[in-house]
Amino acid sequence: MLHSESTQKFDRIPLPIYDQKFKADPYPFYRSLQQSGEKLAAISLPGGLEAWLVLDYDLTRRLINSPDLSKDFKKCIVGESADGSVASASDLHPIYQHLHTTDPPEHTSLRSLLATEFTRSRVLQMRPQIQEIADRLIADMTAMREANLLQVFASPFSLHVICQFLGVPERDIELIGQWLQKLNQADLEGTAVAHEIAANFQNYLLDLAVKECDSNSDTLFSRLVTRHADGDLSEKDLISSSFLLLSAGYETAMNLIGNSVLTLLTNRGLWNEIQSGQHELATVVEELLRWECPLEFSTLRVATRKIELEGVSIEPGEKVLFCFYAANRDPHYFMAGEQLQFQCRHASAHMSFGFGIHYCLGAGLARLESEVAISSLLRTFPEMRLNPEQPEPRWLPGLTMRGLDQLPVRFDS
Repeated sequence: MLHSESTQKFDRIPLPIYDQKFKADPYPFYRSLQQSGEKLAAISLPGGLEAWLVLDYDLTRRLINSPDLSKDFKKCIVGESADGSVASASDLHPIYQHLHTTDPPEHTSLRSLLATEFTRSRVLQMRPQIQEIADRLIADMTAMREANLLQVFASPFSLHVICQFLGVPERDIELIGQWLQKLNQADLEGTAVAHEIAANFQNYLLDLAVKECDSNSDTLFSRLVTRHADGDLSEKDLISSSFLLLSAGYETAMNLIGNSVLTLLTNRGLWNEIQSGQHELATVVEELLRWECPLEFSTLRVATRKIELEGVSIEPGEKVLFCFYAANRDPHYFMAGEQLQFQCRHASAHMSFGFGIHYCLGAGLARLESEVAISSLLRTFPEMRLNPEQPEPRWLPGLTMRGLDQLPVRFDS
């Protein structure tokens, strides 16, 4: 995990991101801070990271794209891993320097190039393939009485969708999945593991790029290879952008589907209402994104200039995190924000995909995946329930993402 030296001394609040009870229900923690009037709080994380945590919705929208906050990984990624080893920017593989860890103008040009691949029309063209993937997985599940839904559906579904979207050959998808699953544990296992996985991805993607040069395929990856050949995209950005699409696309969609299904199974009345057609599925997905979004926090930012607000000064070099979970239930913005509602709510105002120049390019794809996944599960397994004979669903530890490790369900009544 990361750490930094703060220039100010505060009674910092520990944020227990590796604690299972906290990850299972972090909302009381954030609610207590908001009720005490806190819009941003001085926090500390395991490993020693000290940062400002932004809790307020309006403040999040106002500050998240501030030019005085940098996402440059050379400035942010300095710290200590969970295994105790010291990490600096020079220790990290350059594949981790991508759209999520760069600032304008580099970020602007790279985003503009990639944005053409995420238009609504391109995403919707994927619907038949996405539905086919869901149908294939569900066909294998129909003979099961019980299963870990993450293992048999959410994970392989998200993996196959993002691999097909990028253009990974079918024969390589299982290997990519192994690397991505190992990457999810890298926070716990240390920077050496993250570096090993990065090297694997770099070697694989470079080899795939060479093969694409000799093929006539028309995939997102082949189009990026062409942009590289035309001089529009550096080799570093080709590899790091492809890696980001695979890693973020897989984990975000998997967490969104897992979190959404758990929410609906624990609110059975809503499950039944959706099944009976009382709610538009697109509206359901938006509210589920607000309620249990796949990202608990933003990526880390560092102040490049002094920022004064809400009675405190964020000094140059200090770190800032935005808590999307707190913003999405901020009672000053969302009426009855602590209630799950599929009616009378401007749910799309949530912060689950970020905001402004850092709004998630893959948001439309993640929404479509969630709609297809939920509708397919509802249609095939109307009686699906949490499995009372198995332990409660378990959450993955860590910073930024919030998702399940296990979701034990029964498919019969």
